[in-house]
Amino acid sequence: MRRLNHQIFDVIQREVSKRADSDEIEEKCKEIYEKIAAYKEKLKKLEIKKQSSQTGTKKLREICDALDDMKMEFEEYDDTIVRRLISKIKVMDRNTIIITFCGSIDVEQKL
Repeated sequence: MRRLNHQIFDVIQREVSKRADSDEIEEKCKEIYEKIAAYKEKLKKLEIKKQSSQTGTKKLREICDALDDMKMEFEEYDDTIVRRLISKIKVMDRNTIIITFCGSIDVEQKL
């Protein structure tokens, strides 16, 4: 973006020295500004995607930490463990459910 800002300055300087029409200068600057806006939008989308990815990774890490803290031999149902690991269970039909774990990981289970 810094390079594009320099291009605007260069365009203005070059066109003024050629005694170009102000409309022509404005048009060239507008094109460069549009490029800058497009790059800013692209950067914003990438930052949102990165943040979303980091959130998913953090949730997955929390699940792994919770599993590490638990004993791995379950002798009976433990509602506390289930509530920590599973965010929702969705019934698709009479033979299929989808289990969504806290890290937004979906597992389809046939009954």
